Amino acid sequence: MKGRMGEERGATVVLVALGMVALMGMAALSLDVGELVRVRAHLSDAAIAAALSAARELPDNPTAARQVAVAVAHANGAGDPVDVVISSSRSGGPLDRVTVTLHGHAAFRFAPVLGETGADVAQGATAQAGTVAGLRGAVPLGVEKGTYQYGQTYTLKSDDPLVPGNFGALALGGRGADNYRDNLQHGYAGVLQTGMQVETEPGNMSGPTQQGLQPRIDADPSATCATVQPGSPRLLYVPIVDFAGAHGRSTVPVVGFAAFFLSSTQKGEVTGCFLRLVTDGDWAPLDPAQDYGLRSVALIQ
Repeated sequence: MKGRMGEERGATVVLVALGMVALMGMAALSLDVGELVRVRAHLSDAAIAAALSAARELPDNPTAARQVAVAVAHANGAGDPVDVVISSSRSGGPLDRVTVTLHGHAAFRFAPVLGETGADVAQGATAQAGTVAGLRGAVPLGVEKGTYQYGQTYTLKSDDPLVPGNFGALALGGRGADNYRDNLQHGYAGVLQTGMQVETEPGNMSGPTQQGLQPRIDADPSATCATVQPGSPRLLYVPIVDFAGAHGRSTVPVVGFAAFFLSSTQKGEVTGCFLRLVTDGDWAPLDPAQDYGLRSVALIQ
């Protein structure tokens, strides 16, 4: 009896030992799997950052987009090669899409006993430039749809009527001089979207225009069209509208959005320098009919 019990105890010890070895092996291999996951996640994050940054240069400057993608990938710890493919999202369309693929290697510490020393890893991300289809913070100046050149100065609000009774002012979120002045100084708190009908604010509104915009100039007096920095109060986001048929207090459609540097305001006239700018806002695919230089970027995959 004792001999049999001893044999059973010995067998149990062997089984426990084998089980411990198996568990330790699984734990060791899980560390290698964790390293593989870590490398993949790191490359994925770097690819996303590179693609989104590069898309900000599209479609106007694909060469700069490629350079930015490589620089951002390296800044986020990715090595060479950095594969960058710039393409169009639709046949015959602008170069609005960028795919960045990064490569790395996960070195294993324990899997070599099974013949695996590591694994090559590739992760990619695709981002696309688009137009801003909706945003907060627009100023209540309706700029007439047309053709604008970057760096050129235009009249954003005239001292002469654009159409009978209208000088370019808009009634966003309410009517009256106080609401108009507050929206000029702080930006409209609501969301404007392309296709939306907005109400005009008839009359020259000369005093409220000066009172609403002069504080923006005073807050950044040394800025110019060429030197203005993101976040400057002199950056104006304006709705592009179609004033055709407007007369007195009317509604006009929003057909796009643009960014201008506030150059001057006096006697009811406002001038601004037309900018190419990327900002947060509702994203939509690039549409030449709605593209007025204010862009947004989105991660496609």
